[in-house]
Amino acid sequence: MHDAGSPLPSGAVTIRLGQLDDAEFLATIAADGSPTVVARFADRLSITHGDDYFCLVADAPAPVAYLLAGGTRDTDRKGYGEIYELAVAAPVRRHGVGTALVIAALERFAAAGYAGTVAWVAPDERAGGAFAMSCGFVEDSPEVAPDGALRLSRVAPRHGTRR
Repeated sequence: MHDAGSPLPSGAVTIRLGQLDDAEFLATIAADGSPTVVARFADRLSITHGDDYFCLVADAPAPVAYLLAGGTRDTDRKGYGEIYELAVAAPVRRHGVGTALVIAALERFAAAGYAGTVAWVAPDERAGGAFAMSCGFVEDSPEVAPDGALRLSRVAPRHGTRR
């Protein structure tokens, strides 16, 4: 893994689709790498990538971050994509890795013709909310989810229609 004390060299991160053999790395980035978490990632990574679900992985050169996304689950935002989960290993945070993953996801959503993208931010994740806003997301509604999460959204540029 990358040395926490130094910035990533330019071009040091590559973004690709996740693969089943990434499960252990991603589980370690997300949590503790326990067999239960590894199994959860193996299940997610076994789903065929497409417009409605995908996992992006950032390598530097080993996996250091991931983003899970697909079609939104929000009934009032059909036609939108949704970032379900984003995690970046502590040593590479604030080095552009999360931004690179979000940009790649937004490009996939735009190519698929989604009208925009939704991201939910947990109440204890203020840094995540600030990060999403730095990527062009805005507070979607003054309402919050029953668990206190806040929905942010980003409207896609108008060039293309949903298939």
